Amino acid sequence: MNSVWAHKYEKITLRLMFIVLISFVLFLTVNVPIVSGLMFIIFALSYISVAFLFLWYMLRTYKWKKNGKELTQKLGLKVVLIIPSMINGKLVYELHHKPKKLSIGFSLMRIPKKDIKLSLINDAMDDFCVLFEWFQDKEERFITTTHPAMINLWKKAGCQYFHVHPTGKNEDPYTQMSKLQWAIAHFSTAGRISFHPPKQWETYEFERKENYAEKTN
Repeated sequence: MNSVWAHKYEKITLRLMFIVLISFVLFLTVNVPIVSGLMFIIFALSYISVAFLFLWYMLRTYKWKKNGKELTQKLGLKVVLIIPSMINGKLVYELHHKPKKLSIGFSLMRIPKKDIKLSLINDAMDDFCVLFEWFQDKEERFITTTHPAMINLWKKAGCQYFHVHPTGKNEDPYTQMSKLQWAIAHFSTAGRISFHPPKQWETYEFERKENYAEKTN
């Protein structure tokens, strides 16, 4: 299990939900019997598919998300979420920004954006200090797939501990958010609404400064 699989089926489920909504609206509004009947069939099939996919998604990702949550809590990380994943048959550790409740965005609305960013960087610095020690005896890859603004923040926070470099490709092509997903994520993180999700996403790898220095010498 990894983020690629989770994001892929999350997007499939969301698209099917959109079909459910549209077909249901057309079923209620179109008065032509043949079209109305067709819309009902599409609605019924897509509704069943959504229910099945959602249940399957929850069952498949439950243990994966639980392992990440437990490891993050064990390490005492504040803003970073780290999840053990299997990619191409190998264990890797994926770094994500820890999701926040939507309600937190309302309390952040009164705080200047630069103060929110500074607080996030300071908390992330503490997290990267913990991860630097934790990765001391580990050889697994430590990666994240994100957008330029977030990777710049991670670089600032972890510059004392990790060398961050791009892998040259997006290893999670399904990670890009829709406008609605971005608006929710942005509001819960910064207390501001934005409907302009980043178009550029790339995978980056973190290497402990000591390990990177040995490799380049």
